[in-house]
Parts: sequence; structure tokens; C-alpha cells
Amino acid sequence: MDAVVIGMGSAGKRHATNLMALSQKIVAVAEPTWEDQVAKGIRVFRDPLECLEKESNGRLVIIASPTAFHYEQVVKAVDNGAAAVLVEKPMAVNADQAWEMWRNSETMGVRAAVGFNFRFMTQAVQLVAGPIVSGEQPIVFQSVAIDDMTKWPSYHPKTHFLDPGSGGVLLTSTIHAIDMSVGLLGKPTSVFGLLGRDQQGLDVNSTLIVGFDGGFRAMLVDVWEEGREPFTMWTTHAGMSFAFADLRASGWKSEIDGMHYRMLKSFIQYGEDDRERLCNFEQGYWGMAVLDAARRSAEAGSVAVDLTLQAVS
Repeated sequence: MDAVVIGMGSAGKRHATNLMALSQKIVAVAEPTWEDQVAKGIRVFRDPLECLEKESNGRLVIIASPTAFHYEQVVKAVDNGAAAVLVEKPMAVNADQAWEMWRNSETMGVRAAVGFNFRFMTQAVQLVAGPIVSGEQPIVFQSVAIDDMTKWPSYHPKTHFLDPGSGGVLLTSTIHAIDMSVGLLGKPTSVFGLLGRDQQGLDVNSTLIVGFDGGFRAMLVDVWEEGREPFTMWTTHAGMSFAFADLRASGWKSEIDGMHYRMLKSFIQYGEDDRERLCNFEQGYWGMAVLDAARRSAEAGSVAVDLTLQAVS
């Protein structure tokens, strides 16, 4: 399937490299700061919406632009006949946008997924899923992460990660943990949220307790702090079982290095097992609903908020 890549920052370049490694032909890219063709036969657009209008039909479209543009670009791709759309995480900036993206893709019969690469930390996911698969009760999944985002390769002082409207720890980091809990535990039902913000109003730390169907629980903690060594840990408690994965340990390096490639390969293959592992747009919407509820909970003084999730008829 011919491919179109929207946004050629660090994520877009990674996807382009993996597309070529998977023998997929890139026919067009959109990047406002580029002026010349990147390679013979690849059309380059400064305007992403123009690119999507002219190049989407029948093709695989990857949206790797800043989060604030995901909604309009996914809708544009779907409306112009894209056969498949993979949008980088987070899916959108709020649940209303995510629901419309899901509805439109379902209506048009478009293959659609959100690029949550942590689902493709294969060994780590299998490890923490073990107690859940065994069927023991009660089940609690925990994710704890500390990060210094100024050390990220894509960081710069004007990065969209620092925009309170489309960045911050919730949309940029905690959304990974939310998605992992959705992928492991299923449909969320309630959220308790506690947020810490800096002087600019940007959320820089978060603590969430999420309830799920079946009485499952997830506790998700994320902290941005300059000067700290990165740390990410997943644990699962189920009855007498306990599973632990330190994702920053050296033993997981090959898992981390290959997760984006494995994700894209699954999206292209799209077999039954691949569909099970990918985050579809319905689950992406659930994750955004959890994020919105966490904000409402924090604004109300950190009270539990029940979720009412819409369906697509």
C-alpha cells in the first residue's frame, strides 16, 4: 500500500524509515518547514491539508504532526478516501474530538489505529499481563514513571509538549499509561485525578486511579522533573500473583528499540493477532475520556468521576 506521512519531525522520520524497511512506498510527505523533495518520486507539501486532500485516496496515511492538528488531519484523510490511518499518540486533545474521529472512520470503513508503541514492548506486556490472563482476582495494574523531558531528542523551548492546551504530562506521558491499562483491563468506568501544574498552568505531574469493568483498578503516576534519571515501572497484582517490569533496565533495550517497527508492521499486516495488539480508535476514545475525566476530577478537588462512554451506531 502506498503511504503518505504528515509531519516529518522525529516521529515522522521514524515512521518513514520503518515504512521503507517494510518495503512500503512513500508517495508524499507534508512538512511546513521543508522546501525540497526528500527523494525522487516523493512529493513534498508545505500544507498538510492540501497533501491529504490530494494524496489520501486509497493510501495508508500516517499522522505524526503536533497533537493539536490530529483531529482535523485525520478527518481530512478519512473524508478524502484514505484506506488506513495511523495517528500518533495522543489521538486528539479531548474525548469529543476522539469520538468524532472514531465515528468518521467507522462510517467510512477505514482501518484506523493510534500509535501507542508501548503495547509492542512484547516481553514486558506479556509479563505484566500474566496475572490477568490467569484469572485471579482482584486485579490492580500500576504504572510509575519519572522523566526529564528536556533530555528528549525532540525537545526544544517551543515544543508543543509545553503548550498547556495540547501538551503537558497528561497528554504526552500519562496517556501511555492510560492506554496500557485500557489494553490490559478493558473498558474504564471511573477516574480519580490529582494534577500538579507549573506557573504557566502546564500539568507536570499526575496521579490517576482508574476503575474498570469487572472491578479492576489501575494506579498511574507520572512526574516530569528536570535533572532526574528516567524511570518507568509496571506492576500487576492479582490474588497471590505479582508481576514486575522495569522498562528502563538494560535488558529491555532491544524491546524499546524495536517497538515502533513492530507496531507499524502489525498495522500493515492487520491480521487477527495484530488487531488485538493495536489500539483501535474505540480504545483511543476511551483513553481520551479517562484523560478528560482526570482533569474534571482534579478541578473539582480530586473527587471520583464516573465515565459515560458514547458508542458509535
